[in-house]
Amino acid sequence: MKLLKQLMPFHSGKIYIFILCLIVTNCAGNSFQKKGEKLHKSIRVFNSDFERKHGENAAFLVHPDQQQEFLSTIIDVNDKIIFYESSVFKTEFYKDGQPMKPNRSGEIDAGINKAIVTMHYQMVISPSTKLKSVKIEQEWVRVGKNWFVKPNLNDFFK
Repeated sequence: MKLLKQLMPFHSGKIYIFILCLIVTNCAGNSFQKKGEKLHKSIRVFNSDFERKHGENAAFLVHPDQQQEFLSTIIDVNDKIIFYESSVFKTEFYKDGQPMKPNRSGEIDAGINKAIVTMHYQMVISPSTKLKSVKIEQEWVRVGKNWFVKPNLNDFFK
């Protein structure tokens, strides 16, 4: 027992207090960061489902006013486009129509309600076999606590 106490200097509950402090510190994260993380997660999930031709899944992140149009147009995209690579090229944030910039630590203002995300895609549009590199803007809007994209799928065929 004496050896155990030497190996575990926090045996009297101090370790539990330390762990509790760590948990509270992590949970009390900045709301700016959480808003940004939710947006970036939505962008990642939507584009992943979209590129893998899972339009029905991607539609959950499409603005409710545009879901029906998206679902009818996604069939053409799935039939004609093969995606090879994609990445976020640039993200611009807006709060009530005014541009916002992240602060020095990369956090974004909790009040942002719109983002313009420029995606870079490498793809082939059938019947061509040429790899095409394009930049497409996606408009993301916050409705309540959730982010939704307002996609314009016609931009892929220009």
